[in-house]
Parts: sequence; structure tokens; C-alpha cells
Amino acid sequence: MDAGDQLQLSEDLQDLRTASFLYQFVSKGNNYRLRVPLRLPFEGNAREYAVRLIAAHRIPCHLEDDLCKSLEEFAKTATLEMLDNLAERKFYGGSVFEKVSRRVDSVPQA
Repeated sequence: MDAGDQLQLSEDLQDLRTASFLYQFVSKGNNYRLRVPLRLPFEGNAREYAVRLIAAHRIPCHLEDDLCKSLEEFAKTATLEMLDNLAERKFYGGSVFEKVSRRVDSVPQA
């Protein structure tokens, strides 16, 4: 992979870089929902991010482990989904598909 490919990949990732993380929890008999944007691919520490969310949104600290686990699972799933979508876009929308399609169209019909 040369520098041009890496630059193109970087530009493509800019299009797909955020996902909305939703965390639902119950505290003192009330249902709460926390929705925060998460930059993908997630390269941070899930535990640190969870602690920051707890402090910023006044979430009960006994939910830290559950929030961290949910955040890790979401980040992993969303990152894989984003990379799959990017690969499909590259394959079907890019030059590989166009070259194959041109070859099929240029085959003489009997």
C-alpha cells in the first residue's frame, strides 16, 4: 500500500467516522437514556471514556462496569460495520467493479 492509497483510505474514513452510542439504564426507579456520538474507529480506552461520561452526565458510579462493557461491544461492532461498508463501497463502487463490468460487456455475443 503506497502513500496515495493510505491518503484515499483516510479520506474515505472521514465520511463514516461517527456513530451514535445509546446507553439505557434504570436509577431510583426511573428509566434514563444516554446518547453520545462516538468517533470511529474507536481508538481510545473504553473504561476512561465511560468514567468521563459518568462524571459529565451524573450517571451513578455503580453502572461503570456495565457502561464500559456496553461501550466496548458497541465500539467493536460499529467499527467492524463501518469497515465492512467501506470495503463494499470500495469494491462495488470503485475501479475493480468497473473493470470487471467492462470486460463482461465487451465479450462478443454468439
